[in-house]
Amino acid sequence: MSHKLPEAGELAHLRKQAEAETPDDHQVASGISSEDVHKLVHDLQTHQIELESQNEELRRIQEELVESRDKYSDLYDFAPVGYLTVGEKGLILEANLTVTEMLGVERTHLVNQPLSFSIFDADQDVYYKYRRDLLASQAGESCEVRMRTACGPSWTSLKGVSVRNVEGVGSQIQLALTCIDERKRVEKERERLFAELEAKNAELDCFAHTISHDLKSPLITIKGYVGAIEEDLNTGDLGSVTDCLQRLSTAADKAANLLDGLLELSRIGRLVGPAEDVVLADLVGETLETLSGMISEAGVHVEVASDLPIFHADRMQLGQVLQNLIENAVKYRGAQPEPCVEVGMRQEAEGQVCYVRDNGAGIDPQYQDTVFAPFVQLERKAQGSGLGLSLVKRIVEVHGGRIWVESEGMGRGSTFCFTIPVEQR
Repeated sequence: MSHKLPEAGELAHLRKQAEAETPDDHQVASGISSEDVHKLVHDLQTHQIELESQNEELRRIQEELVESRDKYSDLYDFAPVGYLTVGEKGLILEANLTVTEMLGVERTHLVNQPLSFSIFDADQDVYYKYRRDLLASQAGESCEVRMRTACGPSWTSLKGVSVRNVEGVGSQIQLALTCIDERKRVEKERERLFAELEAKNAELDCFAHTISHDLKSPLITIKGYVGAIEEDLNTGDLGSVTDCLQRLSTAADKAANLLDGLLELSRIGRLVGPAEDVVLADLVGETLETLSGMISEAGVHVEVASDLPIFHADRMQLGQVLQNLIENAVKYRGAQPEPCVEVGMRQEAEGQVCYVRDNGAGIDPQYQDTVFAPFVQLERKAQGSGLGLSLVKRIVEVHGGRIWVESEGMGRGSTFCFTIPVEQR
């Protein structure tokens, strides 16, 4: 719809009418007294001074606001905690410099991007639920997610609060981001220690039960033969006293060996000699010399690899490991017509694995996890206390390594493998 512009005659008439209604300056001035003029000038000067004072106050307030803004900006940007403002749709609206350093992304590339882009896929559901609950409750909430940061994957704590946006329409989430990698590491280590402690407690329970059982056996034997001797002495029949005394001595020796073995087992881990570089080939040679009589009598052929490593360990305890493993290989050679024992090394993903392999009796797979338990003897007629492999396991673990056995079954030989971490050097 258009408007018609007034013509020139109409404009002239309007101007004359306005001039007629406007008072003449001379006439107005003539109606004002000198006193009124002075008062008016005074009032104008007063108003001018007031305006200048107000302008000065406004300038001061503005400077304070600028200073406060700069201080807030510095506190916000350089805070030790990352700060983000996230909109209802999950887009980043604001970010301080700490966040940009954490994530390794420039601020211009963060703003208007979804925060979920920086969160691991496995933790997306945790983040979305957290954001939804936060917007719904408008209360302080927190969650923990893994984020992609400048230093790689990092556990991050998100603590936020939901607030109304500046326009008063809709909500925003203000988040504080904190790296909690160290806390997670400590928690994981604590869980590992708890699990290890539970395993040790279970081992101690089993150990106490086994000790009770194995020590009772020679004590019962001793008590039985003491009763038989008393009976023979009362009847005057001394023919079997000598045999009974011999059996008493054997039972007492068995009990003493058990106690000595237990004492030695308890010391491993508490009494450790100084670590030194040990040339394993030399130590194997010394061990074979010690066991030469037993090896020669059993007719066992021993092969030693030429590439055995150098370990940084307690030489005496490492010698115990080799002696027990080689002695067991000779002892359990089975009915093999040409018994052979091999001491060697192989390279695996976890590092250097040393082994003692034999072609003897072998170990049934169902017993391969229990051979390192105290007092376990797979052959009832075997000599010894049954603590040898327990000692070996304890020594290897004290040095930060592990030990296990490989065998395809009875009559197919066994390979006892152990590691000593390179970090020990």
